[in-house]
Amino acid sequence: MITVRMLREVLTNAGITLVAGEGGLDNAIEYLTVQEFFLKSSRLKKNGFIMGTFNSIPNNQELELLAHLRWYAESNVSGIGYHTVFQRDIPIELINFANQENIPVFSIPTDVPYYYLFEQFNELVYRENMRLKDKTDNLNKSMMEALVLEKESHFIIQEFGKYLQVPVMYLDPELRVVSLWAGSLSRTDIKEWLEDVKEHYAKALQNIQRDNKYSEITVFEKARHLQSVFIVPLQSKLNFFGFLVFGAQCISVPFLETVTNNTSTALILDAIRKNQIREFQKTKDIRLFEDIFYNNNPAAISLQNFYFDVTRLNHVLIAEPKSGKNVKNCYQWIFDQLDGDPDCLLWISDKKIIGILPFIPNRILQYESTDFHIGVSGNIADLNVNNIKKLFDQAKISLHFAKLEQKTSISWDNLGIQKIIYLITESDLLQDNYLAVLQPLIEYDDSRHANLLETLDVYLSNFFNLKDSGDQLHLHPNTVKYRINKVEEILDIRVTDPLHYMNLKLALTCYHYLKSK
Repeated sequence: MITVRMLREVLTNAGITLVAGEGGLDNAIEYLTVQEFFLKSSRLKKNGFIMGTFNSIPNNQELELLAHLRWYAESNVSGIGYHTVFQRDIPIELINFANQENIPVFSIPTDVPYYYLFEQFNELVYRENMRLKDKTDNLNKSMMEALVLEKESHFIIQEFGKYLQVPVMYLDPELRVVSLWAGSLSRTDIKEWLEDVKEHYAKALQNIQRDNKYSEITVFEKARHLQSVFIVPLQSKLNFFGFLVFGAQCISVPFLETVTNNTSTALILDAIRKNQIREFQKTKDIRLFEDIFYNNNPAAISLQNFYFDVTRLNHVLIAEPKSGKNVKNCYQWIFDQLDGDPDCLLWISDKKIIGILPFIPNRILQYESTDFHIGVSGNIADLNVNNIKKLFDQAKISLHFAKLEQKTSISWDNLGIQKIIYLITESDLLQDNYLAVLQPLIEYDDSRHANLLETLDVYLSNFFNLKDSGDQLHLHPNTVKYRINKVEEILDIRVTDPLHYMNLKLALTCYHYLKSK
C-alpha cells in the first residue's frame, strides 16, 4: 500500500511541499491522475491523488471551488497536487477545507512537470510490488525464480500448466495470445478451445475487465474438450495486463486457489517489471529526441543511444490544439488513429503533441477538424541526428502553414513555394534583401497615391499580357503599359528579363505572405 506520507518523502527533493491536510498523510494512494477540467465524473475512483492547476475555475468562485472539493472528499480522494504554473498562491478556501477534511494538499512548483510525480509514484509502486514478490517467493520458489532470472512469461505458464496438467493461456487485454501451454490437448484441440473461449466468453472477459474485479476467479462450465474454464484477471491497482485462462477436467483441484494466486502474481509482477522498463526507455528516448529538436548538444547524441528502433522513423508529426484544454483529446485521437502501434512514439510537449512515426495514416491527413492543426514532415532516407532535426523542422513549418491557411493538416511534401517563402521571411538577411527590391515602388505609391505595386503584381501574374492585366485592373492596356514602363524606370530593370521576373515574383510573394501573418 502506497500512502501519502511515502509519496511526500520522495517529492521533497523537487521542492514539492505539503501546505494542508497533514492529518491525512496515512491515506492510501492507488493511482495518480491529472484533472484539468472542472467536472464531476462518476468514473473517479477512490484513493486517487488528483493533480491540476485549478485554472478552469473562474476567479473568485469560492462556492464552486468548495463544492468541487466536497465532491473530492465524498469520492475519497487521498490527496491533491496543486500545480502553481498559473496561480502561485493556493486559494485559502482550498487550504482551510483540506485541513478540515484531512485531505493532504501539495504545492507543485511551476518548473516541475506532472510526469515527475508519476515517475516517483511508479517507483514507489515498483518497490511495493517487489516487497510482495519477496513474500510470494516463500510460497512458490519456482515462480519467483522465473522473475529473478527474468525468464519469459511462457516459463511461468509452462510451470503452472505442468503443475495442474491442464491447458493454460495468457491473453492480453485485446484477447491476443501472449503465451499458452497445451497440456494433453493436441494443437487442433487447443485451437478449437481458443476459438471457443473467444466466441463464448468474449463478453464475459470484457465485463471482468470493466468491473475491475481484482484477482477474482470466474468459473465457466462445460467448455469444449474440458469440464470447466477458469478466468483470472491480471491487474495491479494501476494497470490491467490481461487474463490467465485455464481449463480443468474437474473443478476440485488441490491447492488450486493458492497456486493460481501465485501464478497470477508472478505474471503481474513480470508485466509491471516490463512496463517499468518500457516507461523508463520511453522517457529517455523522448528526452533524446527533444535534445535533437531543440539543439541541446545534438552532436553528443548517437542513434545507438536510443532504445526506440530509430530505423523505423520515417516521419515527425506535430499537432497543436486551438485550445490548450483540448491537448488530451487531441493526443487520444491521434493515438487511436495509430492503433497503438508499438513502432510509434507519441508524447505531449509544451501543449503540442509530437509523434515519431514509421507511417502517416491517410485518415489523419484526410480528417477535417476545427479543434486542432497538424503538421507532418516529409521522409528522409539517410537517417542521422541532423536529419531527425530536419524532419522536426519540416513538421513545424507544415504546422505553421496549417494554422495560417486554417487547414486541419498539411504535409511537407504538399508544400510548394511556401517552403522557400517561409525560410526567406524568417531570415533577416534574406527578408531585407527581397523587401528592398520593392521598397522604391512602395515609397512611390505612398507619396503619389499611385498603384504601381498592384499593377506590377497583376502584370506578372498574367505573364506580361497587357489586355488580361487591364481587364483585371479595369484599366486600358495602354495605361497598364505606361505603369509598367514607370516601374522599370524606377527599379532600373526589364521586367521581362527572366532573372528580374523571378526576383520580382519572389519579392511580391514574400510581401503578401508577411502581410497575411
